[in-house]
Amino acid sequence: MISTIAKEKTVANFDRTIVWDTIKSAIVINTPIAILITYVTCVPCRSDFGEAWTYFLISMLYGLGLFSSMSLWNNYIEDRLSWLKNPWKSFWIALSSNVVVVVLTVVIINLIYRPLVYGCDFLCVFKGLNIGQFVGPLIIGLLITAIFQAANFLNDWKKSLVEAEKYKNAQLAAQYQTLNSQVNPHFLFNSLNVLSTLVKKNPDKAEKFIYQLSNVYRNILDVRNEELISMKQELETLKAYLFLIETRFGERIKMDIQIDSKVDEYLVPLSLQMLVENAVKHNAATLKHPLTIQIYAKDDFWWIKNNRKQMSEPVPGKGMGLENIRQRYQLATGKEIIIQDKEDFYAVGLPIIKDN
Repeated sequence: MISTIAKEKTVANFDRTIVWDTIKSAIVINTPIAILITYVTCVPCRSDFGEAWTYFLISMLYGLGLFSSMSLWNNYIEDRLSWLKNPWKSFWIALSSNVVVVVLTVVIINLIYRPLVYGCDFLCVFKGLNIGQFVGPLIIGLLITAIFQAANFLNDWKKSLVEAEKYKNAQLAAQYQTLNSQVNPHFLFNSLNVLSTLVKKNPDKAEKFIYQLSNVYRNILDVRNEELISMKQELETLKAYLFLIETRFGERIKMDIQIDSKVDEYLVPLSLQMLVENAVKHNAATLKHPLTIQIYAKDDFWWIKNNRKQMSEPVPGKGMGLENIRQRYQLATGKEIIIQDKEDFYAVGLPIIKDN
């Protein structure tokens, strides 16, 4: 409750700051413009101070009203328009809404100054309004709109370039992380050790082991540049790795995969494999207490869950693989993964990404 109130106060202060900054900018920008307009367009004002002061105040009122209303409106719609995804839709929304803002602003300005200066009542004000009084403000207003929306477009474009670069770096880090785990001396030593045993005892299985070992590397190379892959493709990629793990550990590791290999549901590449690697790396596995790894779908998430069994000599880890998966999900989809770190189990939830 306290945090909610604090957040509301922060938003309110932020909004007041924007309004005040907009008014200050409007005053600074429009004061010299109003002086110039008064001098150039009002000849009687050059000899009549009272007339000049009235004309200047009306010009300032128009300038402040148009600049402030359109600045605030364009700031409001800035985050609600998608210039990169729907440029034409955003253009027409910005154009039509700003025309409405200009018309309303002109009407309000006339309702303010005409009764004060000319003693005109509301009916008189509306009768005195004509198309000519809207043309100039519309031109100025649309110019302000063009400046604001061009800045918004450039800002969105810049953000998209930054996000693309971040995602590229995350992809490279994922490739390095996965390749590193597969070519490190321990993995190769263990794989070759298993292979040497199979060659003597079970040549047919040794041949299949070599085939699946090559598949691990080939699959990594196939998906290394993909942003998202289907669950079907991810499970095919995982299958080769699981064969190596199950061959090495036998009954000490049990896999329980309860999801369908669908082609219209996606996730970031190699995320399942990296999470299975983490489970095998950081947990003890024995025949009496096997390591059980479950992969299942629940509440729009794919869950990778394993029981916990402390190793006699824990393997140090920096959590780089998990952080990499989190970053790639955030950059590719804007969604967050879920981590459940409990005493008796560890689980990671990956958001299910579906075709629209």
